[in-house]
Amino acid sequence: MHLRCCCHILNLIVRDGMDELSTSIDGIRNCVKYIRSSPARLEKFRKYAAQEKIEHKRGIVPLDVCTGWNLTYFMLDLAYKYKTAFKRLEDEDEQFVAYFQEKVGPHVTEDWEKVPRFVKYIKIFHEATLKFSATKYVTANEPLLWMCTIVGELDKCVASNDSLLVNIGKSMRAIFDKYWL
Repeated sequence: MHLRCCCHILNLIVRDGMDELSTSIDGIRNCVKYIRSSPARLEKFRKYAAQEKIEHKRGIVPLDVCTGWNLTYFMLDLAYKYKTAFKRLEDEDEQFVAYFQEKVGPHVTEDWEKVPRFVKYIKIFHEATLKFSATKYVTANEPLLWMCTIVGELDKCVASNDSLLVNIGKSMRAIFDKYWL
């Protein structure tokens, strides 16, 4: 019998949930790529963020790596905090709008409504991944506790009134059940 790493299974579960939001995530990723593609664009974005009185201790929005969902989680979390600066960039920078004539984006209101709901939901998976992969203490007792916590969150998601989260939760619960039930 093959026993998979808990972090790998969490990766599969979250990636499946992210597939439901791929267009929204791609649109926001392209916005971040735009501002990070040149020092002048990044400086302009910083100026808009300052005008909107947005400061964050982790700095400007990081660009994710497609192979690491946790980096996408950080990117979406910070991008949401800077959403008014992105909106201002969209309103005042013609190049920003032109950039998206061949790409997914720019972000739309619907994307910004989905992001905080999804980020809040996958935060528990990020916390579980950190616990599973800890190196300074014994982690053998962690999986059962976190699996119970995760199944509880998946059940809440499926039972919610939010159709987006219901679809994501069902999809993620199927992967969870495949590997852990």
